[in-house]
Amino acid sequence: VAAVVMVAVVVAATAFVVAAVVVVATAVVVAVVAAVVAVAAVVAAVVVAAVVMVAVVVAATAFVVAAVVVVATAVVVAVVAAVVAVAAVVAAVVVAAVVMV
Repeated sequence: VAAVVMVAVVVAATAFVVAAVVVVATAVVVAVVAAVVAVAAVVAAVVVAAVVMVAVVVAATAFVVAAVVVVATAVVVAVVAAVVAVAAVVAAVVVAAVVMV
């Protein structure tokens, strides 16, 4: 009888230890999975931030290029207008000189 009781105690203790190990192992796996999910979320956030930054840089670059084109066009227009004005003055002087002669 004592041997049967001892075997039953050992079996019960072994079952308890196995159950405890399974619970702890499951908790560890859940914690590791949660950590991996958290890291994945951080990586996703960093990737989204990088994409947004690239979009901002592209938009800013497009704005700067457009501004440079507008300014350069205005400068070219001003230079052409100045050349036309000078040519008009030269033509007027030439016409005046021809009239005087």
